[in-house]
Amino acid sequence: MYTMDTTVPDHVVAVADNIRPADLEECLAEGFEDPAVALFWSVEMSDGTCTVLLDDKPVGIWGFSDEHDGSCLVWTVGTEGLVREPLALHKASIAFRDELLEKFDILRNTVFRNNKVHLAWLRSLGAVFTETPDPDFLEFEITKQ
Repeated sequence: MYTMDTTVPDHVVAVADNIRPADLEECLAEGFEDPAVALFWSVEMSDGTCTVLLDDKPVGIWGFSDEHDGSCLVWTVGTEGLVREPLALHKASIAFRDELLEKFDILRNTVFRNNKVHLAWLRSLGAVFTETPDPDFLEFEITKQ
């Protein structure tokens, strides 16, 4: 069972040290050479973050940033543990999505085109994808359904 906790530096280090290969590839494609630097930067720049725990171990971090136009940027970085219990993850993700959609009209960001796990997860949450000028990334939006 997944639980949520306030993100602390030890969580960031644990997730960065055990990052899923696809998430590492996405960090590198975004120009970060070190996943810990990318994750600390993302946490610092976010208006809110949450650590996903499995058996009290950090397996992922979710974050969001208010864009002050009715939308917010959302992001996730995970370890293999994040996808170990797909049904529980889906329920937790829907709850997080719905909580954010009470405050914002649109959840959006870009996703690395090769990150198949993220693409499938975002589709399951209702994401709609569009092309970006960067051929390595797709933009996505999630709205109230």
